[in-house]
Amino acid sequence: FQLTFWVNTGGDGWSDPVIRTDAPAFTKGLTVLRALDVNGNGTPDLFWDNSALPKSLLSKGSPTYSYFDFVGELKPNLLQVIDNGIGQRTLISYKSSTADYLAALVVGHPWTVKLPTPVTVVSRTTTSIGLDLNLDGTPDEYHMDTNYFDGFFDVIEKEFRGFAFAEQILRGDDYNPETEATAGGTGSVPAPTSVMRHRFFTGGPDGIDNDDYTEGYVGATAVDEDSGSGGEIVLSGKDRGGYEEEPLKGREVFVEEIDGAILNAPLQEEASFFACARKAAAAALLDPFGVDAMRCSPNKYVYSRVHTEWKVRRLYRHPEVTNPPGRFADGDD
Repeated sequence: FQLTFWVNTGGDGWSDPVIRTDAPAFTKGLTVLRALDVNGNGTPDLFWDNSALPKSLLSKGSPTYSYFDFVGELKPNLLQVIDNGIGQRTLISYKSSTADYLAALVVGHPWTVKLPTPVTVVSRTTTSIGLDLNLDGTPDEYHMDTNYFDGFFDVIEKEFRGFAFAEQILRGDDYNPETEATAGGTGSVPAPTSVMRHRFFTGGPDGIDNDDYTEGYVGATAVDEDSGSGGEIVLSGKDRGGYEEEPLKGREVFVEEIDGAILNAPLQEEASFFACARKAAAAALLDPFGVDAMRCSPNKYVYSRVHTEWKVRRLYRHPEVTNPPGRFADGDD
């Protein structure tokens, strides 16, 4: 079977026809064709479903399900090189958020939330300064790898809000680019690998009623912004008016500076990024500013941990929703 397609060249025309002669079997009325993102790279693939096709019509060895990826590993039009013109050059590599989602799932620490569609994220930046400062005969390069956990999509505003957790690994002299291994940690080399781990607010609900009430008030109170009647959080109806924590989106909750030895910790179940992020995320569901929600890594690896407690107060609710007297109420309503 043959597949012929044309590539959009930036919205002003089409490429010459691209012909694939190894297309899967297609039988009208039996084969189902769909545009699906099968491999999770953020772009639609052409998917063949031949499950209804009799085996006698399938070529020997032909799969029942198959797909064709038009784009490849990366989306087009991504910034890949930054050159400052005086010797410094930065290369940017990308990956799909699906890669980290699956990596966390495989090691038994799945995300607590899911993205409806994959997003393209930076996986590594490689910066070359054009100098050989350590006199090893090759120009120095600085590698920084980034991992992500708990991507959040706001279903009300219909927008991607980023990730609740991120890890940055600045590779040091103990890093072997050929094996991708990091050895030792502090004390093993002059400039060892360092790790930074962050938690951010995404603007999603925190499960806390952030309204202010007058002293001694004993009336109805809300559980969170999705409920104005003091009941459980509901996802439909007049009580739903958006997330009151939206102004906090992007605010950093904590940042940890960590010894690179954590990457080779004997108990990765306790020290790996996905394990630590999962534990902190679970704690944040119970109390966003609880002790376990304000840290990610075992203390013995942490040089410093800076955390910030944010507070949002909602001053208005829709008249149809119970509005308890707050700090600006006159107390007569």
